[in-house]
Amino acid sequence: MATLYNLQKRRSPEPEDSPPSFPTKEKTLLLSSRGITYRHRHLLNDFHSLLPNSKKDCKFDSKSKLHHLVEIADLHECSNIVYFEGRKKRDLYVWMAGSCLTAENTGPTVKFHVENIHTMEELNMIGNAIKGSRAILSFDLNFEGSTKYLGVIKEILVNVFSTPKGHKRAKKYIDRTVSFTLADGKIWVRHYQIVEKEDGMSLLEIGPRFVMTPICILEGSFSGPVIFENKEFVRALMKVQKSDRYRGRVEDGVKRKVKKMKTKLEIDPLSNEVLFA
Repeated sequence: MATLYNLQKRRSPEPEDSPPSFPTKEKTLLLSSRGITYRHRHLLNDFHSLLPNSKKDCKFDSKSKLHHLVEIADLHECSNIVYFEGRKKRDLYVWMAGSCLTAENTGPTVKFHVENIHTMEELNMIGNAIKGSRAILSFDLNFEGSTKYLGVIKEILVNVFSTPKGHKRAKKYIDRTVSFTLADGKIWVRHYQIVEKEDGMSLLEIGPRFVMTPICILEGSFSGPVIFENKEFVRALMKVQKSDRYRGRVEDGVKRKVKKMKTKLEIDPLSNEVLFA
């Protein structure tokens, strides 16, 4: 797949004993839409603290013209984009894409539905990793499946969550790890601190934790044909929308009955219905 080849070509790992290529300017752009909740905003701040090579930008107003995000990333010289899109003050959708720093390596874009969000402030774990340190990415063996879209998602996550060696804002220490577990068609994300003890190594969870469901994959950066679509999620979303519409009709009917009962006039004691009952 050409998309997977472009991702692997852009991420060129170097041996640990080789001197870092300095300066490394590869950055990840973080921004959100208008209307996100406080929980989603705190998750965005957690992303910014976990990624030393990230750069935050102001909220993006237009939701229908997402391809303009590529121009914003080009202005900030960012090679990756993470866009938080909130809907109805309830649902959160995260777009992860590669920008067009080079014309031949444009895209791809993965859209996730994020749920079960627990930010670092909510968890209040005892772990305390060094701010700006690099992280080890741990992937479940299920990512090595036969489907090609899992390989594309894995490469996108590697490009977004990995910090380049020798980055000016990153420290050379590695004292934390981010794990990605695939189960029930969802990606469970956990963040741990690596603690050295006399009897070995141990992990302390420091958050945040959340679950991502892949929805679709676009070939380009917020554009291009759809190369993967999670039909199970689409069917479930349609059922939820239908149930919401039915629930809304039922609630409106109850409100009309209550309003009618409240506005009902009192019976006149001199009316025919009372006198000749």
